[in-house]
Amino acid sequence: MSDWSDYLQVSIISAALMLSMIVIWFGTAIPGMDRWSRHFFRSYFFVFILCCLSSLAEIAFYHYHAPSIAIYTIMIVESLFLSLPVPMLTVYLLHYCGESLWHSKLLKAVIVLMIIYLLVLAGAQIIGGSGMSRRTGSITAGLCIRFFYLCKQDPDLAQQVTLDFTTYLRKNLTAIASAETIPFSSELEHTHAYLAVEQALYKNTLLICYDTPHTFFRVPPLTLQPIVENAVKHGRDPYIGPLRISILTKKTDLGSEIIVEDSGRGFDPAGSTEPDLALSNIRQRLEMMCGGSLTIRPREGGGTIVTITIPPSFQL
Repeated sequence: MSDWSDYLQVSIISAALMLSMIVIWFGTAIPGMDRWSRHFFRSYFFVFILCCLSSLAEIAFYHYHAPSIAIYTIMIVESLFLSLPVPMLTVYLLHYCGESLWHSKLLKAVIVLMIIYLLVLAGAQIIGGSGMSRRTGSITAGLCIRFFYLCKQDPDLAQQVTLDFTTYLRKNLTAIASAETIPFSSELEHTHAYLAVEQALYKNTLLICYDTPHTFFRVPPLTLQPIVENAVKHGRDPYIGPLRISILTKKTDLGSEIIVEDSGRGFDPAGSTEPDLALSNIRQRLEMMCGGSLTIRPREGGGTIVTITIPPSFQL
């Protein structure tokens, strides 16, 4: 696994899985429970078990770089399981209130909201950063633990990290809602906020260098930030020392170039052509939204270099 936050997630999910199994066994053994309630009790926690199993499968798929179709499939399955407990509980409560399920406005509203939830989630995956929601959860978990130490050791840094994390979340939501290109300066701010939080979580193991004199151009939302996040996720290795990431921009005859270089573990060019599904999504959006391109190649001495080219017509 890439870092300790993944181990933390697996531990929490595994504990929830075991607890759900114990609860099902305990509920089955309770005397005096009517048949309808017993079936609901079993079904409700069985769905919760499926949620835990699908979450573990998603983590494993990301860790072992499973095919794109497998990752998308498990995410859809997981989303479906996560949305089922709400209508199930609604049906249970309506049944014991004696209200007709077929004519219940509440149940219809819940079903509509569940469908909207699935559509919004599917749209978020299409727009970009397929691992964004899971990684945001990882950052949140890590930040919550680290924040207590920061408050005691360095209150000023704790306040700054909170502001950076707020910016990171706000930019994520704005990017998901945007269907047009955005100024590169906005994407750079998003990336800076993300890296500031990561540096707070992994002090002295993540070194960042910015060389961005050229910022007067537009890019699709979630272009630079997922690339940098991918470098952090796959590049960190305690056995090779601190991870160094450099972000460079320059103006060329072909337009505007963004170069992200890291000193991480790199990837095997003979295997998968890309180390993460997010890069494939970025390439597709670059081609569709601005006619841009993305290339990825190994870095001499270890690591990866990702180059994005934006046509001159998108310069400000």
